[in-house]
Amino acid sequence: MKYFKGLSILFCFCLSLLEGQEIINGNLNPYSRNRLVNVSFDQKEKKDTLHSWKIQLNNTLLFNQLMVENWTAGGVNSYSGTARIDYDFYYSKKRHRWDNRIIAAYGLKSEENDVHGARKTEDVIDLTTSYRYQLKNNWYLGSSVNAKSQFSKGYEFDDTEKTKISNFLAPGYVTVGAGLDYVLKDKLELSLHPLSSRTTIVLDEELRSRFNVDENKTYQTSIGMFLGGRHRFKIVENVKLDQTFGIYSEYSNKPLNLDLAYRVLIDMKINNFMSTKITFETLYDEDQIEKVQIKETLGVGFTYKFENHKKKKKTESS
Repeated sequence: MKYFKGLSILFCFCLSLLEGQEIINGNLNPYSRNRLVNVSFDQKEKKDTLHSWKIQLNNTLLFNQLMVENWTAGGVNSYSGTARIDYDFYYSKKRHRWDNRIIAAYGLKSEENDVHGARKTEDVIDLTTSYRYQLKNNWYLGSSVNAKSQFSKGYEFDDTEKTKISNFLAPGYVTVGAGLDYVLKDKLELSLHPLSSRTTIVLDEELRSRFNVDENKTYQTSIGMFLGGRHRFKIVENVKLDQTFGIYSEYSNKPLNLDLAYRVLIDMKINNFMSTKITFETLYDEDQIEKVQIKETLGVGFTYKFENHKKKKKTESS
């Protein structure tokens, strides 16, 4: 249970960052201690660069529990929980645009009488920052940095033993690229970066051969081309879809052996504090394993969302 207490504390900490708003004479004070998440774009009379920021915060905590006793159909007592954050920070002023995204998630599952104890169900760190300079309309010169890894050790299990297959920064991936971007509001982003580098980091010496990194080195860098994108839209009322893809080709080593990644999140809102989320991810990277990797999750749980820039509904004139 200590793992799930930790997940709860993480979620409560995320919520606490959004508290502490100050009201003066019935109006929100944009200069209170949490001004970043309280300032609205509509307050144009305040000359502050923070009005150029658009912020979207999503915090989710999912719990699942199964309890059986004298149940003839069988079953095993189990608990599972996942904490997830998905933050977007956009800065836009004149021809300049700076986009940032933070994704972090960690989940555990514990079954009664499991000799291996709690097992991971989710573990991801995914950080992206992009700077773009507008050329014309929706076209930009762009550059980006993406870093991916996981928080803790990962294992393959059999009946009695477990084998370590990953660790923090083992592997870790840092991709840096520059090229041409197409951005349509906050709904569609496409990036073609013909000059890109990807660095594979493996700090755990035991795992270097697994990810084709020299045993005497902690990292390996390649040069190639990156094509990626993100598409967000509303399927129906209270149901949103957010999908991303990435394709990387290394110039010097089998350029036709592409590294492919695709992720889709379907968010079905129940009310302001509960939602159902379905995620599907697929990955192919020959340096990891010569097979297609697939992961799918479905969960119902508590969620807290915040946006500091919402479109006002048009009111009919009397």
